[in-house]
Formats: sequence, C-alpha cells, structure tokens
Amino acid sequence: MAGVVVATLGNTIGTSPTSKEFTAEDYMEDYEIAVPFQSLEVLECHVDAVYHNKNAGDICPTAVHDFEGDQTYSEKSGHNFKLTAKFQDIDAST
Repeated sequence: MAGVVVATLGNTIGTSPTSKEFTAEDYMEDYEIAVPFQSLEVLECHVDAVYHNKNAGDICPTAVHDFEGDQTYSEKSGHNFKLTAKFQDIDAST
C-alpha cells in the first residue's frame, strides 16, 4: 500500500525482500514495539515478533509510561501485542 501512495507521488521505495524479527517481552513499552513493527510492515518487509517462551498468537501486554509531572511518571496498561511466530521456529539465515 505504501508503495502505491509513494508511486502516485512520483517516487519509489527502495526495499528488497527482507525479513525482520523483534524479540518481545511482557510489559515492553507500547510504542517501542508497535511503531517499528507496523512501519516495517508498511514497507512490505516480512516482520515477526517472538518471545522465548510463548507461541505465535500469544499476547504480550505492553505498558505506557505517562509523564504526569516533572519528577516522576506513572505506568499504565498499553495494547495487547500479538506475537506472530514462535522463537524456536525462526530461521536467522533467511
């Protein structure tokens, strides 16, 4: 989809077929996983999110750190991030 939008504007996206893996964890920062993951998907990269003791389809809860004052922040629940692959099934050579 991004390629169509960029091509309409008269440019191209120079990506080659590539694979990326993100190692996820429970209560990771919400935007630190969601934004890069979705950005690479928009660029038509194959992206997997894995966690060492969970399966594809399992959920990792995320956290949002909200700065409510100058001295401290609070931690709130973020989105439930769905894993896309099993750690043991990832082939790093591809």
